[in-house]
Amino acid sequence: MLNRKNGYSSTPWIAALLLLAAAVAVLAVLYMDTTGEKGSGLGSEFQYDIEHMRVTDPSLVLYKEVGKAVPTGFDEARALAVGPEDVIWVAGDLSVRAYRFVGDEPHLEIKMNGEPGCIAVADDGRVYVGVNGRVEQYGKDGVLQKRWESAGPDAHLTSISVSNNTLFVADWGDRKVLKYSISGELQDSFGGFVIPSPFFDAAVSPDSLLHVANTGEHRIEAYNLKGDLMSWWGGFSNVDVAGFCGCCNPVNFAMLPAGEGFVTSEKGLTRVKVYDRDGEFVGVVAGPELFERHDSLCAAPGYDKTRVGLDVAVDSSGRVFVLDPATSELRIFELESKDE
Repeated sequence: MLNRKNGYSSTPWIAALLLLAAAVAVLAVLYMDTTGEKGSGLGSEFQYDIEHMRVTDPSLVLYKEVGKAVPTGFDEARALAVGPEDVIWVAGDLSVRAYRFVGDEPHLEIKMNGEPGCIAVADDGRVYVGVNGRVEQYGKDGVLQKRWESAGPDAHLTSISVSNNTLFVADWGDRKVLKYSISGELQDSFGGFVIPSPFFDAAVSPDSLLHVANTGEHRIEAYNLKGDLMSWWGGFSNVDVAGFCGCCNPVNFAMLPAGEGFVTSEKGLTRVKVYDRDGEFVGVVAGPELFERHDSLCAAPGYDKTRVGLDVAVDSSGRVFVLDPATSELRIFELESKDE
């Protein structure tokens, strides 16, 4: 069109600006850090120097490992959940398996038509699995009941949490939390999260608050069920064990029984820790010393960096289960007796 004020056509300028915008978008995609390896882009005070933290003060370790690591039988174990009656659910390869006792043969296996990335089990025994950008719903007998609508072309589902008649699904692809009815109707969504690498966890506590790991901010945020931010806790530190270091942590977390606190896992400096319900650091479940094999495998050339984050779950007695995606093993930790 003709720019009357200046007497020349603005079309070439608009075209040039559009081309520039397109070029910037392409570069943004090309240089997007989907694993967090490039760091957070923060100032020098946030530099990722954590070698001095690979040895844990023994006085901070409150848990002990129960037995030896148990192979899951998966080539690629990806997700972990504890269901009713403390049944352990593990997702990997192209199936989901349920175990009444760790180390036994699975008493139920659900075959999938894609790679399961997250799992949750409702109080009534129904199983919800994130696969191929959608939620699949199964009965407690493992029979498929419904495949929900796709969450979108860029969806990458990383966490599912069930609360009464509502499901909350963390979608790393769009950096949003999706709110569904129990039957699969999308009711709402909210975003604004900074999630550099594909680890995005969420869980509902007994007081009906949705807790979300905003990893790029190094904190866990609490929302009401309408999606309003109510509070948050956590922060960055490469010196204090109470903080979260690296570009984006904690990668996963689980709620302690009765909402008494949180168990968190971190990548980079691989460790599992405990915080109380207010986010105050309580102690260490397992320090980096226990994950040397994990770290060695993750450091190998060509290793899939989307599989570096430990998944964690807690049973009704407070035992902590840790799924190691690098070794495809399950490890169990319990609180040490004060009398020992």
